[in-house]
Amino acid sequence: MQITLARIDDRLIHGQVTTVWSKVANAQRIIICNDDVFNDEVRRTLLRQAAPPGMKVNVVSLEKAVAVYHNPQYQDETVFYLFTNPHDVLTMVRQGVQIATLKYWWHGLATR
Repeated sequence: MQITLARIDDRLIHGQVTTVWSKVANAQRIIICNDDVFNDEVRRTLLRQAAPPGMKVNVVSLEKAVAVYHNPQYQDETVFYLFTNPHDVLTMVRQGVQIATLKYWWHGLATR
């Protein structure tokens, strides 16, 4: 699996992601990696509906994201990872997910 872009942004899919970052990433799909979002059916549905036209979106648990990353079946996939917090990124990296570059935007920082 080739990670074309990884971004921490607690807003997840929003205008800037749909108009700019999805084009910069040039990925086949966006994978949102977060257990809380995965367990919230309403939020999962809304995020899929907010996806850029033609872009596949998956909302998965951290465990599933790691399993998919290591699955040879997906080795030719290009993905754009979205995270809500740095802890989730660290969890995945510690389990062997190789993230070369990470973009970071967090609302909590923007208000200070």
